[in-house]
Amino acid sequence: MKKSLLLSAIIAGVLAVAHPAPAQTVLMSQDFNSAWSTTNPPPGWRIYWDDNDTSTSDWHRGPDSGLNRWPDNPTPYALLDSFPSEMGEDSLVSPLVNCAGCNVIVLRCSTFFKGAPRPYTAKLLGAVDGGPFNHEIFIYLGNFGPALQVFNLPWAVGHSQVQVAWYFAGVSDNISHWAIDDVSITGDTVTDDVGCVAILAPVDTVDSNFVITPQAIFKNYSPGPVTFPVRMTIGTSYIATDTVHDLVSGDSTTVDFAPWNAAPRGIVLVSAMTTLPGDINPANDTVDTFVMVRVRDVGCVAITAPRDTIDSGFPVQPKASIRNFGTDTATFYAYFTIGTWTGVDTIVDMSPGDEWEVVFPLWPADASGWTTARCSTAWSLDPYARNDTASRRFFVRPPHFKDVAAVQILQPTAIVGENSQVTPSGIIQSYCDDPQTATVYFTICSGSGTVYAESVSQPIQPGEGLVVDFPPWTASPLGTYTDTLRVRLDGDADPANDMVSSQFEVQTAFHDGGVVEITSPADTVFVGPVTPGARVKNFGMFQETFLVRFRILQSLTPVYYDSATVTTLNPGESTLVVFPAWSATVGSYTAQCTTDVPGDASPPNDWKEKSFVVKEPPAPPGWTE
Repeated sequence: MKKSLLLSAIIAGVLAVAHPAPAQTVLMSQDFNSAWSTTNPPPGWRIYWDDNDTSTSDWHRGPDSGLNRWPDNPTPYALLDSFPSEMGEDSLVSPLVNCAGCNVIVLRCSTFFKGAPRPYTAKLLGAVDGGPFNHEIFIYLGNFGPALQVFNLPWAVGHSQVQVAWYFAGVSDNISHWAIDDVSITGDTVTDDVGCVAILAPVDTVDSNFVITPQAIFKNYSPGPVTFPVRMTIGTSYIATDTVHDLVSGDSTTVDFAPWNAAPRGIVLVSAMTTLPGDINPANDTVDTFVMVRVRDVGCVAITAPRDTIDSGFPVQPKASIRNFGTDTATFYAYFTIGTWTGVDTIVDMSPGDEWEVVFPLWPADASGWTTARCSTAWSLDPYARNDTASRRFFVRPPHFKDVAAVQILQPTAIVGENSQVTPSGIIQSYCDDPQTATVYFTICSGSGTVYAESVSQPIQPGEGLVVDFPPWTASPLGTYTDTLRVRLDGDADPANDMVSSQFEVQTAFHDGGVVEITSPADTVFVGPVTPGARVKNFGMFQETFLVRFRILQSLTPVYYDSATVTTLNPGESTLVVFPAWSATVGSYTAQCTTDVPGDASPPNDWKEKSFVVKEPPAPPGWTE
């Protein structure tokens, strides 16, 4: 490069602190002068592009194409051009660079970037140990250079596999060009080595919500004193850090971390580690173990009898679902009360996770009208009172009882297309002993008043549930509405159940499906079969059938791809899509899920991405070699 270009380095973003050249080791360099092409990049380099053929809008050797975008540069360079126009992703990826045993890792590259006032993504990214390119070094917006850029890469310190990538996504003619030259990575050598020796707490088994001070032993294996950061993680919710100061060579020290409230239940991964930049021996940095978080918790899930409505004077057998929510076998009492009546049962040796229906003595049903039933558990070792009790209201019918209830509004649904024809409808239910004729009303109101009001006279048989339809309504104008279904019966004994209401929106009709979340893999998984999964949703106003794609990448290389079809998903509904199993191996990965709804009005929600790690499972609690 010309001397004037080198001097322009002062305008580059995120400059590293200068270090004398003789103190640094050149770990990788590339001047792009030798013969190469898109399909045959320089040794160790990789080029990715989306289309089936290559062109000047893919990374190539400039100015071989005849377009010299960098006339001030007398030597060849790497170039991504705007012509011909293509849509997709293009990446120029460096070889693996061994930065182990080095610190003050510095990346240098000469750059000439000319953008345009249209959307695109142009980033300089970094990755370590075969993981995703999630280290954002620089973002290119507008015009930049030509200039020498110098970046300090602290995230690369101590890693034996470091890569950088020049990544572009979008339409190629949304920029003019992107050229780079004279790429190098240098580093200073170090001899520091510290590590974790053992985890002292927590270990084995602890009680849920018990407050513990996590402890670990750390050692300095370096030839001189070292100050270094340490970290403790427990599960996914606890992360604590500290600093060991001036630890003498060969000495060990015990570090007390911030208190931990033992949670969640079950087997939890505990990790203690050193995080010294440039540590020459990462293998001894981390110690993993498992701890069992014990939970003693029983409770009443639901009352299953009496049912919602019963007849006065007919004895009922009260019943309730009781569950052991904990991790230990439990023996305890269960109480059932209705008014002044109480029934008791003893639950013996209920296993963790079990749910039993407990039957209590007969209740004489000597009440009338609305009544409340309660069921509670009592165990002296259970500290969680929040789930001990369940209750429900039920109705005791006196003789010659009359009651017709409004149960549910079926139409309109939560979202209605503007100017669509809607047939208002709802469900009513008879709790009478004799045939009856009820008057059923349906109203729709907006902020400005009532826009729809209809009624029908509806015969109904004892115990019958009916769907009642009303005359059509044209959904207009746009806005929020309240609809009400109401019944009237002379002599109705329970007016509280005569009416139900809901709200709905009238919106401009559109198609829109998207990814809500990637449910599997989790952030950390162990080696072996993993079943990818994602939750997708119909955000639009039409029933949709569409394709869902799932892929897993290691670095930029796909290692898994599959797809599934979601059929007849109604507006507002979501569903879990499960894909065939993937055989996970150790490493860092990126999972991506996309939806493909024809005519989708909102592409931004069509895509989700998450990073995750696959590890070997640690030895189970109590294991020794």
